[in-house]
Amino acid sequence: MNKHRVMVLAVDGVLPMDLGIPTQIFNARPNTPYELTVCGDTEEAVTTSSGFTLGLTAGLEALAEADTIIVPGFEDFRRPPLPRVRAALKLAGRAGIRIASICTGAFAVASAGLLDGRTVTTHWAMADDLEELYPRLRVDRNVLYIDNDTILTSAGFTAGIDLCLHMVRKDLGAAVANDIARDIVAAPHRTPQATTLADTREWALLHLEEDLTIPHLADHAGVSPRTNMAPILAHRHAHQW
Repeated sequence: MNKHRVMVLAVDGVLPMDLGIPTQIFNARPNTPYELTVCGDTEEAVTTSSGFTLGLTAGLEALAEADTIIVPGFEDFRRPPLPRVRAALKLAGRAGIRIASICTGAFAVASAGLLDGRTVTTHWAMADDLEELYPRLRVDRNVLYIDNDTILTSAGFTAGIDLCLHMVRKDLGAAVANDIARDIVAAPHRTPQATTLADTREWALLHLEEDLTIPHLADHAGVSPRTNMAPILAHRHAHQW
């Protein structure tokens, strides 16, 4: 079985949870062809958004050897990555290497000009920023992920799981993707258009000061007010400390 080289690009301030998604999913089963490497601007280390240092196994030159590049979210998304990072992404894009972003990772991909003229997605809270900084793209705020063949983008953290499983499904079939989803206790398949209560719960936790009525929550989730909102309402009056 030919190896499929997955390079996860960890830029400075990378979000640890976003980084963990591809490293977990593409390493979940030893009998898959995936060979995963975490690379960065140098071969030494990168500081995460949580403050701890992450050791790397390769530098930017590894991107040219990739079959798939995944760019997790990073903290200072309004500041473009270093020019050499942007240049490496641009070269990979021109070579037709599959490039996928999770959450604010879309900002790094956009900084290389790879999202120009495309409809993409990112975390809903940063959608306006992405369109402001890169006006040649359009953000779809109502999908979990978008597959443009060699360029893929996903919304928030949970949508990154869906996107990675989607790529596994395309590469190896539904059975393997479902097995990996079972291993990590994730939904086996959510379509790009799926709006879930999990995503609305994430939004609600950031808006606890608002009047989070059932109609309000249902409107955000795009479902009927008769839908069971108990998983969200249980946290409606949670302490903010």
